[in-house]
Amino acid sequence: MQFESSLSENTHSAVTLADNDSLTTSRILIADDSTIMRTIIASHLRRSGFENLSFANDGVEALQSAQASVPDLVITDLAMPNMDGFDLCRALRSDPRTADVPILIQTGSEFKEDRTRSFANGASDLVTKPIEGQELIARVRVHLERRALISRLTEYQRRMAEELTLARVMQESLLPEPAEIARIERQLPIMLSSCYEPSLGLGGDIWGMTPVGARSIRLFSADFTGHGVGSALNTFRLHSFITSGAANAIEPGAWLAQLNEFMCGALPVGQFATMFAAIVDLDRDEIRYSAASAPPPLLRTGAFGAYQQIDGTGFPIGITRKATYETKRLDFPPGSTLVLYSDALIETPEPPNAVFTTEKLCDFLNGLEQGHDAKAAQEALVAALGNEAGEKPTDDLTIIALHHRAADAALARNVNDKASKARSDEGAHGSIDSECQTFATDPKTGMTHLINGRFEIQTHDQAEQLSTLLAGHCPDPERVAPGLWELLSNAIEHGNLAISFEEKTELLRYGTFELEVKRRLQQDPYKKRIVIVTFDQIDSDIRIVITDEGDGFNYDEAMKRELSLDLPNGRGIAIATTISFDTLAYKGKGNSVEATLKIAQS
Repeated sequence: MQFESSLSENTHSAVTLADNDSLTTSRILIADDSTIMRTIIASHLRRSGFENLSFANDGVEALQSAQASVPDLVITDLAMPNMDGFDLCRALRSDPRTADVPILIQTGSEFKEDRTRSFANGASDLVTKPIEGQELIARVRVHLERRALISRLTEYQRRMAEELTLARVMQESLLPEPAEIARIERQLPIMLSSCYEPSLGLGGDIWGMTPVGARSIRLFSADFTGHGVGSALNTFRLHSFITSGAANAIEPGAWLAQLNEFMCGALPVGQFATMFAAIVDLDRDEIRYSAASAPPPLLRTGAFGAYQQIDGTGFPIGITRKATYETKRLDFPPGSTLVLYSDALIETPEPPNAVFTTEKLCDFLNGLEQGHDAKAAQEALVAALGNEAGEKPTDDLTIIALHHRAADAALARNVNDKASKARSDEGAHGSIDSECQTFATDPKTGMTHLINGRFEIQTHDQAEQLSTLLAGHCPDPERVAPGLWELLSNAIEHGNLAISFEEKTELLRYGTFELEVKRRLQQDPYKKRIVIVTFDQIDSDIRIVITDEGDGFNYDEAMKRELSLDLPNGRGIAIATTISFDTLAYKGKGNSVEATLKIAQS
């Protein structure tokens, strides 16, 4: 080794690297049974700035060294004892840790077969003996640069994959949460089933379902041009606008017109969305809808009707502000099913070889078992497409099926039954405690109305049931239900469970709010707390008083707080004040609120 060091000081290479060249820190392993050759190669490398060198006398030592600390490049002779260069190449290539390490073979052989065999066994390049310094350094640099580039590209691809996965999770969070769907299904006689499969990890499809009254919901589906990151960004634009409340029209035609006005200013030139929007009115057993060049939805009227196409024509969203949208009406009695879908369902494989056309979709669904529900319809479509297409859709696939269950007259009866029972054992949180209920029957209509009652609740499920029950005894249930739900949930969350506004904001952002509510419901002192609700109808007024067992809050400050569209919560009091009730007043320390309604006199 002393000979290698002294020779390196007197041998010069024609190629000198800059001191700050990052390649010079690369670890290079030199394998040769000749001390002189190892020293010559090391001399050229050191004169060019490479100092991170290691040495091996044969292939066995080289392999052990590479396995102990993976080098960035290997320079090896072919003819060595114990293990020659051919076997070393094969061994390095067979180990995943060293499979991509560049290998330079130094050879003096003039036989073509040796060169061919070298590459066949995994060599990256050849250096001819006698070693010429400039050529050696040039080849070393080329392969180290290539390895560094591949490493950077691999790392970039890894980061991009992680970021796209995160972006996909974020985009899918725009869709209705299963818990929210389940809550609406418990409140209303509907069943909803859906699937969403983006084609490139991110897509341009989005759909949503939102209550717009005690017995009505809005259902929409949109498909932006293209797919991937650009289309995904457009779904965020649309979702932000919808959730901001700026699109406040109820009827679908007017609502689409508001969305179109916004998207014309928000979308880049040449981009647009097809869309379908409907109000499903379960009191009137009808759907009112409007379309913007959407794939024609399918409607089965009644449990035993046949599926037929709905007109999906209309001007796409985001192209021109001059576009107008008409609201149309169709019957939607119990047993009916509405199916929405994206183009991928009728364009996989590409037409004319697609599994489904719109006509074939109707025939397929009409061939299902009579009386099938939304889940059966949606799952049958996905299964048939997967079995017959033989390939994954090249566009984003969305299917939504909404079924109107048989009128659930037992819903109110079930709530009343629960209200008549004593509360379950401590911690069960299963029923509503009720007492002192008085009813009266209107002699003109024969309708029975609640005159007064007292109720005790603890959980969100009970709050949903009670808000449905009490709203049903008010003149305008669709107006009252949202505000009543907000006040009851505030009493449970901020009052009894002592979850602050800031805590709820963070919990919602991280998706752990429901878990925290369940956790506190099982803990002292929260699990023993109740919310007391009194309902009184006095002459021309309805008065609802909600009292929790919390520490109260500064309700004057909360009433004045400016709403922030950037936060996922903080609108409950405003909804109750501006929409649901005629007056709203907090009392004492803020743990009791009185809401009143005026009853129109005939």
